[in-house]
Amino acid sequence: MLSEKKTILNEYNVQEDIQDLILANQRNWIPKNPILITRTISNCYENSKSVIESIDKELQPELDLKMKPEKYGTAINQIIFSCSYSFYDNNSCKTNYIIADESLKLKQKDFYPELLKIFSKQEIEKNGYFLRNRYEYGNFNSEKGKITNEIKFEKELSDLSYSKQKQIIAEHITFSLNTTIEKLKKKKIIYDFESMRNDFLEILTKWKSN
Repeated sequence: MLSEKKTILNEYNVQEDIQDLILANQRNWIPKNPILITRTISNCYENSKSVIESIDKELQPELDLKMKPEKYGTAINQIIFSCSYSFYDNNSCKTNYIIADESLKLKQKDFYPELLKIFSKQEIEKNGYFLRNRYEYGNFNSEKGKITNEIKFEKELSDLSYSKQKQIIAEHITFSLNTTIEKLKKKKIIYDFESMRNDFLEILTKWKSN
């Protein structure tokens, strides 16, 4: 005859770390190159087109092929660098970024009032001026392992030679990456940032020298 004694769950030593289970499920993404360099919109000045196309057709494929995500860890899925370039399509479709002094730490609401201190309203409208911070850093989404950063480029970039434009773009992406890594390290994320950065810089250096 079966015992009628009720089972009391707390009589058993059952321990589960629910948080670890959730994180394990969240980090089941397929290992891939963690660096994605993209652009907010396709517009740019004519003299920058070949450089930007080189990022899409040469640099990004090399990163996808030669980065080694398996050795870095699973905490980071993707660090996205969304680049915005100044452009002039026609008189009613133009954007020329003016890069703000970083020390001012401007917010969205501050840009236009600060721009009016530099240019008149007529000059702003005529030239399509927009005051922006060079770098904007997104919040890290631990569930998806992603963070998106923005980088703005002024019109003067397009006045430079092909090789100099590569150098400038590479410098700004590198600066943004280094800042992002320092921010993520403060979150005590377990990830081989140094190996990832070294692999990235090796590929980036070869790209900008070609």
